[in-house]
Amino acid sequence: MRRAKIAPSDPRGKKKKRMASSPILSLASNVPNRVSGRGPLPKLAATILVVAALLGATGPVHGQDINEVVTFEDLGFTYLLDNGARAAGMAGAYNATAEDVYSMVYNPAGLARIRRIEASLGFQHSQTDLTNDFYGTKNDVQFSSTKLDALAAAYPIPTYRGSLVLGGGVFRIMSSDLQILNRGLNTSTDTYDDYLLQQTGSVYSYNLSIAADLSPAVSLGLNGYVLDGNIKALTQFSYEFVPPLPDEPTEVIVVDDARADLDGYGATVGAHYHPLSFFRIGLSVTTPIKINLRGSAIEESAYYWENEPHEFYTDQFVLDSSYRIPFRVNAGAALMTSAYSFAADVGYIDWRQAEVNGLQLKDEDLNAVFRETVNLRAGGEVVMPFIPIRIRAGYAYLPYATAYLQTDRISGDQLVKSEVETERQLYSAGVGVLLGRVLTIDASYEYETGKRVTDTLIDERKRQRLVLTGSYRF
Repeated sequence: MRRAKIAPSDPRGKKKKRMASSPILSLASNVPNRVSGRGPLPKLAATILVVAALLGATGPVHGQDINEVVTFEDLGFTYLLDNGARAAGMAGAYNATAEDVYSMVYNPAGLARIRRIEASLGFQHSQTDLTNDFYGTKNDVQFSSTKLDALAAAYPIPTYRGSLVLGGGVFRIMSSDLQILNRGLNTSTDTYDDYLLQQTGSVYSYNLSIAADLSPAVSLGLNGYVLDGNIKALTQFSYEFVPPLPDEPTEVIVVDDARADLDGYGATVGAHYHPLSFFRIGLSVTTPIKINLRGSAIEESAYYWENEPHEFYTDQFVLDSSYRIPFRVNAGAALMTSAYSFAADVGYIDWRQAEVNGLQLKDEDLNAVFRETVNLRAGGEVVMPFIPIRIRAGYAYLPYATAYLQTDRISGDQLVKSEVETERQLYSAGVGVLLGRVLTIDASYEYETGKRVTDTLIDERKRQRLVLTGSYRF
């Protein structure tokens, strides 16, 4: 992320060297000339928060520092949340199945199936377990959050034939909640590292949709949305040389506090084709999403010397970056009867076209650090006989947008291509009950796991997510 320093860091006028920042912030902080023990002077990680551009940091000279890929992922831009408990219970296999207010997220053409005014409110609770094996030292972190999932409504306009439906709502589509702990002896720099990141934030989309039946077998829909969100990140890290070096500080401690707001926009066009009463095909295309992130950060650093006066500095930065998420194409097919439904979706996105500040992310050999991904989802729903209850289950295969990991978040210069031991996968289950023929209560549970490995770092993440939704039809 682009940044501008707005406060001098050394009132005494000492010449300083830059330390690099960690993904989110691309806060490059300045440190005394003497501190040069961690390879090219530590690119001090700042806050894996919202801006990690690491522009101008030491390393290969190309349009963008490839460490930006870490920021992209840490901020949650490479992963969309499943909205609505019914869709989540089917692992997001909802492109062809969608026929409620959550169609705005999956395929706006599904709104055309709504025949009564509908309103829905939902909440989501998630718990994440993140395990990092950092140079042989295992670090476990667990964190959770409870947030609004959606508040939406749809209104069918009376027509002579066919259907015309308007919809609007707000959906939480991305999560920036993240906590990382890397602690242990870094044998590549001969330092004992202690890196801690605490980050919170959400991205909400504010939607306005319209859908209509063009014929008895074809429905089209359009959803336009603007994005709004905020991110807070606190990064604290320290390192000590082991054994101590004569011309280096005995310990360096940096605390970074960054806050940023983001906004953006995008649109989705969708179509449903139902040649048979029990069979439906869906297709949706989402335009590139532009996200602007602006904020500020304060970085405080301390250098402790054994026989010299200790040194303390404070820097302030203005944060300003833009991100571009590429086109997304999703297609699905569904078999639907009064007793059951089964759906399968496939989604494609070429992450190599992702951009930060107008440039694609490539290494010094101009190789893309992102990759193409194909997401596969399958889910089903069964209606219980004699009682108004539906049981759901699903599975999703969701490859990582990048196979790179930053193995040294303090130096920020160790972005290594990792081995994906387990691509991200999701298992889901859910239940829905109809009360009084007008109120539907849905609940879902998702379990997601994935694991990436390098020679010096193992990154394994497990997430459990509960979604509870209530929908009322007038």
